[in-house]
Amino acid sequence: MKTECSQKRIDEILLLQGKVSETELAAALNRQKAVGGKLCSHLLEYGSVNEADLVAALSEHFGRPGIQLATLEILSGVLDLIPANVALARLILPFAYEPESDCVRIACVDPNDADLLSELNYLLGNKVIELYVAVELSLNRAVNRYYGPRYVNRKGADKTIDQSSEDRDSAIRDARSPARRVSRPVDKKSVLVVTDQASTSQLLKIVLERDGYAVTCSSTPERAVELLRQALFGTVFIQLDRAGGDLDIQRHMRTLSPASRICTFRSIGDLLINDSHPGRVTNRLQQKLELFASLLTINERVPKSQSMRVAYFIDKVCRHLGLTDAQRVMVLSAAHLHEQAKFYYMTVTPRDFRRLTDLVIKLLQSVYYEPAVIDILRSMYLDISLMMDVEAPFEVVGANILTMVDMFAENLQPVQRLTLDRLEEFQAKITPRVGRQLLPEIFDTFMTVAKEESLRTPTALRLGQIMIYTEEAARVMALADRLKTEGFRTITAPSWTSFSRLCRRCRPDLIILFIEEPSRTIFAQVKELKNLGIDIKKTPTLVLAPQNVSGELTPLLEWGVEDILDCECDPDRVALKVSKVWTRIEVSAHSVPGDTQLESRGRLQDMSLIELLQVLGTGGRTTRIQVVPAEGTGDKLEIYLDRGQIVYAQYNDLQGAEAIYVGITWDSGVWTLEPISENLINAHNNQLANEAILLEGCRLLDEMNTGF
Repeated sequence: MKTECSQKRIDEILLLQGKVSETELAAALNRQKAVGGKLCSHLLEYGSVNEADLVAALSEHFGRPGIQLATLEILSGVLDLIPANVALARLILPFAYEPESDCVRIACVDPNDADLLSELNYLLGNKVIELYVAVELSLNRAVNRYYGPRYVNRKGADKTIDQSSEDRDSAIRDARSPARRVSRPVDKKSVLVVTDQASTSQLLKIVLERDGYAVTCSSTPERAVELLRQALFGTVFIQLDRAGGDLDIQRHMRTLSPASRICTFRSIGDLLINDSHPGRVTNRLQQKLELFASLLTINERVPKSQSMRVAYFIDKVCRHLGLTDAQRVMVLSAAHLHEQAKFYYMTVTPRDFRRLTDLVIKLLQSVYYEPAVIDILRSMYLDISLMMDVEAPFEVVGANILTMVDMFAENLQPVQRLTLDRLEEFQAKITPRVGRQLLPEIFDTFMTVAKEESLRTPTALRLGQIMIYTEEAARVMALADRLKTEGFRTITAPSWTSFSRLCRRCRPDLIILFIEEPSRTIFAQVKELKNLGIDIKKTPTLVLAPQNVSGELTPLLEWGVEDILDCECDPDRVALKVSKVWTRIEVSAHSVPGDTQLESRGRLQDMSLIELLQVLGTGGRTTRIQVVPAEGTGDKLEIYLDRGQIVYAQYNDLQGAEAIYVGITWDSGVWTLEPISENLINAHNNQLANEAILLEGCRLLDEMNTGF
């Protein structure tokens, strides 16, 4: 929540004061559209106005004092008041301290940001804090000049969350036991084969050692347990004769080594066709999830869900703990089921999670859902104090991750910024549960992830302009913050008059209309947007509207609106949609003949290889594509397009279409486009048409996902 400030925009104040002209403002807005940044920074950089006049205008706009930083010299002791990583992440600069009044003066971009003030009060204790507004360009330069070297030299040394509470630390220390660990590092090239058939163990040993794996064989489960106590293995193959025995030994193995991949089989043939690929597991779970969700729809829906935020943190924690891909999929599936159940059933308080979990388990058992996922849900919110001296099995580890993140989601809503003071308050509230409902390692790992996320600096800036229209700026603050962490630059217009003026001055590249009005009002404002000369078919436009009118707005899609989203949906969901649309814009611009852009980069999460090849194929451009998967050896898939047609592809020893089929299976990674001349294209090794390759790639991908 921000305090009230002047209704006049900075550009309006400068125009009224005669400091800039309409021509200078239009030029600055066009530069802002091209390279991002604040309008004031462009006006200052190109000499349209001096820093003193800008600070005066900013001071009038915010109703707070301003500060010029260009010639300011700051004492080292003052800088020590704020950790370097906080100053860089929040773009703040302490520039003066008065010991007599214990007052700290701090420069920032928005002195009316209540979240920032609350966070600074937490960091500085009982000191008096005065916030001053500064020009972003000057502030950026000053923060990097004073804090940049400190961050490089002391990265990770800054203390952002006070860990001095003796009671909290004592509780965590008492809960820890040296004998138990959630996970231990494993050697992925080491294999344990558990079988009482000598021919099977010998065959697997020959095949695996030929590919560089270190293989150890055991003829009994008891011997296998002894081996696991001595060393950890990347993969454990288990072959047993007695029915049901594989489940017992699998649970025992996971207790000793939850990060190991475990494969059970009855015969060599069964092992060869056994399908344990995480993507296929996901597909099987998704098929049953549809049936589960249909059982939930009998209840009234609630307006908010945090599933994307929950999934993000669970994925990060699982990766920090070193869980395998298959295990991570199981935990994420359990989380999704839990969130779906909360979404449909928990419309009243108090929120009884154990009762909810019991209900979910009954429904899942009725549709024969994955047993491991059910075990994870069954183990949520349980008293684990009696397990502190033994290695936690995977199901308990997964349940604990889900419990930890669920507690976090219940305490911090999506519309709230993840600030250090809120994180500290949450930590103090949850600490008493460590050792009782939470494993210490899970607690520590999550807090590490949350701190990193809280101080995550924006990614590399993306070119272009996103303009947000809303009559209540506070309603889109969380969305604007989320877009900033993705590297986007936004302008928020609090009135239609201001929005219209900005659209005429500087044509935006993407528009978000946040309108909480009846459908007729939304139709009228989209028509007005078209009357301003904005072609919404060429300028992607997202409409965020109340869910109860979304069905009435579907004709807007025929008008050219990109999408209609619930105005109550998670900022993560909107940011994901914006990222996908932006990637499409960049690729399309890259495909236009005569484009002078040297290189374009993107993520497979935003645009898959199939989508990329489709867009580039229709563009008819001669381009080199390099794709690197997120996890792998670093080998690149290289593809050449000649006037839109795929003429060359290679990945390791695979060439032509076969190399592309491999890249199509990657769901994460980075691609790079580089325009080239025809004489730089490698010798052709593909004669198939683009459509044939993409259709066959889709078929193979579907076959892999379904397991048929």
